[in-house]
Amino acid sequence: NEHISQLRKFKSCLEKENYEYLAELIQNANTINRILK
Repeated sequence: NEHISQLRKFKSCLEKENYEYLAELIQNANTINRILK
């Protein structure tokens, strides 16, 4: 469920061309990914 939520946020950012927040989301996703490993 969290993955779907994140993907929706990514899509929203791309549609609005909000690249600053998009970069933040990607950074957060990478952090979560590192924790899971």
